[in-house]
Amino acid sequence: MIRDAVANQCGDATGLVVDPAACSFKPASLICKAGQNSECLSAAEAAVLEKWYAGPKNSRGEQLYPGGLPKGSEPYWPLWVTGLEPAGGKLIYSFGLDFLRYMAFQDDPGERYRAADFDFEKDPPRLAFMAAIYNAMNPDLSRFKARGGKLLMYHGLADPIVTPQNTLDYYATAEKAAGGSVADHFRLFMIPGMDHCGIPAQAGPGITEAGFDPLSALEKWAEDGVAPDSMLATKTDKDGKVLWTRPLCAFPKKATYSGTGEIKDAESFRCE
Repeated sequence: MIRDAVANQCGDATGLVVDPAACSFKPASLICKAGQNSECLSAAEAAVLEKWYAGPKNSRGEQLYPGGLPKGSEPYWPLWVTGLEPAGGKLIYSFGLDFLRYMAFQDDPGERYRAADFDFEKDPPRLAFMAAIYNAMNPDLSRFKARGGKLLMYHGLADPIVTPQNTLDYYATAEKAAGGSVADHFRLFMIPGMDHCGIPAQAGPGITEAGFDPLSALEKWAEDGVAPDSMLATKTDKDGKVLWTRPLCAFPKKATYSGTGEIKDAESFRCE
């Protein structure tokens, strides 16, 4: 129900939410009216959705991580978030719990630690020690650029476990560190409808990891000097039949329907 409501309000003709941040869907719009007891949400359920979409904040309202679950990621919630999928759903909880137990803190709290033990007021600063080891967040790519490096980064806009806003923020800080455009050595592709690394296959409106070819684009850039302005995305069904094609555009450009031609054909779009 939530998936369909978001897609109907913010999706295009193929079901993709191409700009989650611009989607104005409000969970409160699904709260049950008087006498309605199905296909609707309680006020408490709508409040949970608001928190999921907003992302974690402390008691002062400060954002602890950039962004929450992106609009358009709902088709993938059974696997990652809600635990309704028989084949082992709710993976985000398992990943998060083991991360907190064995990786997040300088001193591991161990197997008795529960996710509910995390203190949103006191614990975020305690993550800094391990973050300095794990996080690849240095925006200064000047030495990388100087030795001829080419960076092609992509992120699924429907990724509900490593949400996409952090990647967008990193690109912005890299531009700021460079004092301007980084397009000569860093290209970012934000992929509408794509889940975490393109899995699970066929479960949602976006492509899988086999639906585009970033390696060939990177090789052509690094070896031939041809920077990738776009890459072709191909959505197939479980039998390999092509359902649609579309260009993936180097950020900040987006694939825009030209207004004519088949909307499931990449030739009907342009990057602008």
